[in-house]
Amino acid sequence: MAFMNRRGFARIATAAVLSSFVAVVASSDANARTRPIYNVVDSPLPAKPGVSMQQFERAIITAGAVRGWAIRPASPGRLIAILNIRRHTAEVTITYTPARFSITYETSHNLLYRKISETEYIHRNYNSWIRFLRDDITRAVGLIGN
Repeated sequence: MAFMNRRGFARIATAAVLSSFVAVVASSDANARTRPIYNVVDSPLPAKPGVSMQQFERAIITAGAVRGWAIRPASPGRLIAILNIRRHTAEVTITYTPARFSITYETSHNLLYRKISETEYIHRNYNSWIRFLRDDITRAVGLIGN
């Protein structure tokens, strides 16, 4: 039976400490770049009376297209929106009525998505994209009929 000398033990201990350090640094780097997912929930729409669902749909699709979102109808009052930026993809569902709309995260690729307990996290840029989309939709719907 071979016994490990001090030098062998020191190498193994050093390797264990270094691999733990690398794991912590990588984890903290991902944590620094992620935030809890922001979903828009029942945001009011500044629409004038008599605006049709078709007009809402066109305004939302046009608003999203300005920033690169590809938006397609899924069912009445429900749209699927996909944004591709470089190697990153985000997919959301947009639901709307004449009075309110919501934007809900569905899936993503290469955006550091993870779920810890009940909280979902994603790359911090995603939340900015959703806020811009929210603001663009609100603005576009407010312009219907002007």
